[in-house]
Amino acid sequence: MLNKKYRLTKDFQFRYVYRNGQSVKTKAVTLVFVKSRHPGLKIGISVSNKIGKAFFRNRVKRRIRESIRANLDKMAKGYNYVFVANNNFDFLHSDYSMILNYVEQAIEQANLIINAPRQKTL
Repeated sequence: MLNKKYRLTKDFQFRYVYRNGQSVKTKAVTLVFVKSRHPGLKIGISVSNKIGKAFFRNRVKRRIRESIRANLDKMAKGYNYVFVANNNFDFLHSDYSMILNYVEQAIEQANLIINAPRQKTL
């Protein structure tokens, strides 16, 4: 679960991102993003009813959410992000690493990835 401070929750927030944002599409997810007035970042996940029944949509959301959490420190601050699961991707037969790869690709294609600070070695 993403921390509450990172979540887009209201319908008007999603609409604002969809109307004013730019999009990048990969095989599994479409990333829609827009510059925010706030210094932090907010993330929303959208999965259509066309994906399947509720238990399957929830599984897809959990996998996408965990992929985002793994990349949270690399994502540029000051943006609102909405990750949309693509209907034509086979989420049933894909594993977590594949979804993680597509989420990373979307962030990189949007040029919103920042280099994580490296730890000094002794």
